[in-house]
Amino acid sequence: MSYVENNLMPDEQVMYTGHVHAFSLAPGFIATVIGAGIATLPSTHPELAVPAIRMFCLLGGGMVLLWGLGHFLMAFLRKATTELALTTRRIIAKSGLLIREITELNYSRVESFTVDQSILGMIFGYGTFFIHGVGGSKAGIRCIAHPMQFRHQALEMLDKASGQRDVKG
Repeated sequence: MSYVENNLMPDEQVMYTGHVHAFSLAPGFIATVIGAGIATLPSTHPELAVPAIRMFCLLGGGMVLLWGLGHFLMAFLRKATTELALTTRRIIAKSGLLIREITELNYSRVESFTVDQSILGMIFGYGTFFIHGVGGSKAGIRCIAHPMQFRHQALEMLDKASGQRDVKG
């Protein structure tokens, strides 16, 4: 079971979920391919087999390859372990496997939401979603898929929650 499902309060339901965009895997993947290409260059082009160039390609390409694999693995774990949910009462964001970072904010404590998107983010549909809490707290969720849609759903839930408070109050 997921963190969100295990930590729902009585009579609380998940209304909308979000996830980390697959584009977060791209830098690690690209670096891995480039590193592998550089490292295998001497074997695919024997005419460049000067010892110094061979050593440079193997060491430099190997370092880029290892960095890319590490970055790809970290991004994959972040994507696999991040949970985003809008419930009937609060916003829940959890990420991390060994070290968890958890943000749970009741709608009554939410001041606003913002989205940061680069040009690539607008083209491919990802961005950073920020939750601004009362008292100046701010939590960001990087590389979320369809952040404007998540923001729209969060605003709707915030409106519903404030409407329920007005009726009760």
